[in-house]
Amino acid sequence: MEEASKAGRFLDLYRQIEELLERRYAKENRLTSNVFIRFTSEKQGARYREELNLCREIRNVLSHHAAIQGQPVVEPAEGLIRVMERLSEELQKPPLAMDYATPAEQIIQASPRHRARKLMTTMSEKGFSHIPVREEGAIRGVFSVSSVFDYVRRYPDRGLTEDTRVADFAEFLPVENHGERFLFAGPELTYWEAREVFGQVYKHRRLAVIFLTEDGSKTGRLLGMLTPWDVLGLDEEITAEEMVQPAQ
Repeated sequence: MEEASKAGRFLDLYRQIEELLERRYAKENRLTSNVFIRFTSEKQGARYREELNLCREIRNVLSHHAAIQGQPVVEPAEGLIRVMERLSEELQKPPLAMDYATPAEQIIQASPRHRARKLMTTMSEKGFSHIPVREEGAIRGVFSVSSVFDYVRRYPDRGLTEDTRVADFAEFLPVENHGERFLFAGPELTYWEAREVFGQVYKHRRLAVIFLTEDGSKTGRLLGMLTPWDVLGLDEEITAEEMVQPAQ
């Protein structure tokens, strides 16, 4: 009964995942009709590639040769079923990027009036490399290490005094004037969408930060800040040995 129950759970989950992926790619002109292959070509699905390839093989066995002389040929392992349950839940309700972001109330923010050296000290102590500069409720730019570097390189005679203000860096603050890239997105951005965009390269400009705002714009209320570090190293690893157990 246990084997039949595991096989039934496995097949139900397989069909559920297949239906979710069919709906996901329903409007696409796919190069392949197999939604599992399409899914594993994406970064989100790539982490499940080994497991899903194995699922397809087990599904074929269970569908055509479930038993020989009354004995099950293969028993889906509990570890594999857990992976499928996790994937099904992830496809039904993708985790939001906001769940991994630093919330607005914990972000160091600056105004043009802030003293630059004091802000730099705070950044060093708190481990922040990018500080949103806000004025009249909107993000006017980003104060960063590169802002200081560009300022000193452009104006070597000015130096950084106790009276130097963030406003003195005005030409280096707008997001489009940075060597790095910054994006603005709404709260509906998923973790996997954020991870995908952090992995892309645009003319050798690294994406440094995604600012999450209420409406996805620069002028929207800041909700959180997401860096590449926030979306790295979060995958749970399950070894191949846990995926299949030989029938007893």
